[in-house]
Amino acid sequence: MPCAKQAPRGRDICRNHSRGSSPRARSSPKRKSTIHPPQRPGTRCEPGPGRRRQARPRHGAGLVRRRSRSGASPGFHGLLRHGDRSSPRLGPDRNAQGSRGPAARVGPGRTPPAGLRQHRPPGRQSRRRARPPVDRPGTQLGRSHHQRDRAVSRGGTRAADLRHGYPGKSSTAHILAQLLRSCGFTVHLGGNMGGSLLHALDEIAASDCCIVELSSYQLEALPDPAALGARIERIEAVCITNVLADHLERHATPESYAAAKRKILELADEDSLAFLPADDRRMKDWPTRAHRVPFADRPVEGGLFQDEGAFHFAGDVLGYTRDLRLPGRFQRINALCALGMAHAVGADAAALRTALGQVRGLPHRMENLGVFRGRRVIDNAVSTTPDSTFAVLREVADGTCLLVGGRRKQLPLDELAHLAHVKGVSVVAFGEARHELASEFAARGSETIVAAELEEALARAFELTTEGGCILFSPACSSFDTYPNFRARAEAFQNALPPRDP
Repeated sequence: MPCAKQAPRGRDICRNHSRGSSPRARSSPKRKSTIHPPQRPGTRCEPGPGRRRQARPRHGAGLVRRRSRSGASPGFHGLLRHGDRSSPRLGPDRNAQGSRGPAARVGPGRTPPAGLRQHRPPGRQSRRRARPPVDRPGTQLGRSHHQRDRAVSRGGTRAADLRHGYPGKSSTAHILAQLLRSCGFTVHLGGNMGGSLLHALDEIAASDCCIVELSSYQLEALPDPAALGARIERIEAVCITNVLADHLERHATPESYAAAKRKILELADEDSLAFLPADDRRMKDWPTRAHRVPFADRPVEGGLFQDEGAFHFAGDVLGYTRDLRLPGRFQRINALCALGMAHAVGADAAALRTALGQVRGLPHRMENLGVFRGRRVIDNAVSTTPDSTFAVLREVADGTCLLVGGRRKQLPLDELAHLAHVKGVSVVAFGEARHELASEFAARGSETIVAAELEEALARAFELTTEGGCILFSPACSSFDTYPNFRARAEAFQNALPPRDP
């Protein structure tokens, strides 16, 4: 995540720049006219795949607030410089459901710990130095030539392992923000999670940290690195947690999707750190000038890793798994990445060990809602892909009842269906893709029931389970058949639950 995201779906990266420079907004991707009406500058379309919705003003809100307060024109021509590719967006990418290809960036530089400096190859000395205060607004992914503010960028999708992963970009950014705040940093969380930071630039000091997450849509819309060279001083670090197939309705092929994620590496320079999955062979061949730091949930030489109940980086123990209150293997990987990035910008290892126990998770991420009619109910509504449901299903007890449904993405279901059969999971399929989903799960031998609506599906799940059982809501499909986003679907699910047991 460049410390990379709302953000969810895409996060804007708002950077400071010197007086006289024109700010640039990170853009949302251009949509095919056969599916979505073209956007015009100053509006944002928020359709689900295959659906038309009315464009409405949105993305310039942060810029307008900034201009109205300062009285200075940010140079709107700068925002439109790359408008031939897509219209600018300064807020979350609401269309990239389940894909916040992060780019969380953590701002101003801190002197790294001695252990971290060992990761830099000979001759790669850090260029850290004093920085002047914020001067003018901008949307740069790094530092201008006149301002030495730093960022750690995080781009890509997060997952528990190479093939079966969980899109935990927002979770990682959320954990990172909590860790840094607990360590005494002033943190600004923007992009997909917090929206545009343009309007807050006057409040962002040179010593503050900014965390921003980007979607694959926004990364795809970035201009060529050469075109950004004059405006970007440097990205301090990038982290691609995983690249799984998603949003093929937009990117067409897994290769194109990966290419969009890979673009964050092109912005890093020889003094940057690139946190990359140690087990993803594809990324070993991805070009980058940055120093590679592998990470994994096993010992990795010279890398960031989890082993024997602890998180390790640069010879330091950054925390203990027993202190992490978030369930699931994928959340441990999220925490590992967040700890590594926090340490990279100067957070003390001892302070991080203390802070880890205070971390809380985001809603709808394997969230235990409690016991209802004797059944434990788990809300994993954020899942819009089979891979993310797979990552959670393998964590729950055998015999669980799984609720899946919505609008099917162009993604294979066979491994999820196989796991459901192996674990003796019963399945209730709902929504637009219910018959297709039910057919694939039934073909693997799982007990499967079809329900038209979510409320009916929940009622059937209670019928299929007995007291002491578990109901897992992890749709594995987009919500666009009925709901505007996964949060609305999650709210509908929780509203349909009976009263919680005393």
